[in-house]
Amino acid sequence: MSPESGLRDLIFLVDWGEEAGLAGRLRGGGWRIEVESADGGEAYRRIRESRPRAVVIAASRPGHGAEVARSLRNTRALRDLPILCVDADEAARDRISRKAAGVRFVTSGELPAVLAEVTRPEGETKF
Repeated sequence: MSPESGLRDLIFLVDWGEEAGLAGRLRGGGWRIEVESADGGEAYRRIRESRPRAVVIAASRPGHGAEVARSLRNTRALRDLPILCVDADEAARDRISRKAAGVRFVTSGELPAVLAEVTRPEGETKF
């Protein structure tokens, strides 16, 4: 959490429409959100520049999320960045898992709690 702003850390959403209710709920929960849905190369560039605490891919939308995840895993400085994939069916899980190791699959209902877990500073305990 950023002490000066009172906002939580930056989360980057890939393949997510701005109209999606979940992005609004995350903003309402205090997360800073950036979204890129049109261009995978642009999403990768913006993630490299902004250094979010986590990347969230919307599996329910066709797009470039699997390629972005692959690129992140192949970039040494971003290799350990948490990547969460939301509401993936079996085909999407297989496709994304083949391209990028270590992607965590969650439901939209689990996402806020999992984001809090993966962005918690090291050594901080959960109460």
